[in-house]
Amino acid sequence: MIVAALFVVLAGLKVAANILVPFLLSSFIAIICYPLVKKVESFKVPKPLAIVGVVLVVVTVAVFMVSLVGKSLLELSQMLPIYLEALRGEINWVVDKRLVVIR
Repeated sequence: MIVAALFVVLAGLKVAANILVPFLLSSFIAIICYPLVKKVESFKVPKPLAIVGVVLVVVTVAVFMVSLVGKSLLELSQMLPIYLEALRGEINWVVDKRLVVIR
């Protein structure tokens, strides 16, 4: 009975994932940003303006992080042939020294 209930719950979570994931992500961001909004409000900034300011800072940081990751992935894709050639050389060295038997 417990296994059947668990199966139903997990199936429901899979079906609701398209709605649940954005909701949970937005809840997480709101919980993380709440202390920042309160800190900005302590400087006598109106709440709507504090929210807009914190959201702009969070979006700016997110865009910066995405561009940094994108740049790193681009560099990796450009260096991949060099890394593959170095790896092949290391593998050939191990095979030549008979440290690994390939059948």
